[in-house]
Amino acid sequence: MLLQDSFTKKMSLFGLLAIVILGGVTITPQRVFSLGTVHPSSGLSHQGFPFGGPIQFILDCTCEMPNKLLIVLDFTTHASKFIKWESGKSKMYDFSQGGNFKIGQYILGTADFGGVCKYKVGNNCIDIKLDGIINAGPGAGTSGPLSGS
Repeated sequence: MLLQDSFTKKMSLFGLLAIVILGGVTITPQRVFSLGTVHPSSGLSHQGFPFGGPIQFILDCTCEMPNKLLIVLDFTTHASKFIKWESGKSKMYDFSQGGNFKIGQYILGTADFGGVCKYKVGNNCIDIKLDGIINAGPGAGTSGPLSGS
């Protein structure tokens, strides 16, 4: 009987620890752990956050052409994200490699946190704060033009 009580206490303690550890990992935001996004087949990892959804608005960063500010309705957060595409740094596939974005076009990728888009107002440049800058991580891309059949 004493052996069975000891085993029951150990299993109860193990269960409680598992709940606390797994529960804490599950509800802790990704930014706290600074976890990178990994594409399984690439063998590479990079820091940043995933985003994806339709482009709502496009603004040229006029003090740092040809960079562009893209406002994307992000499906992961259900909010608009201010994401910058940087010429020569942001890796894109398919139809937007040269920065030829269109409103309503779907975009998918990962971005590094922070950054600014420098926009000319009069003779001065102002900084528009960003959620992130599209990085060169694997898997970034856009949809092609939608066609009706």
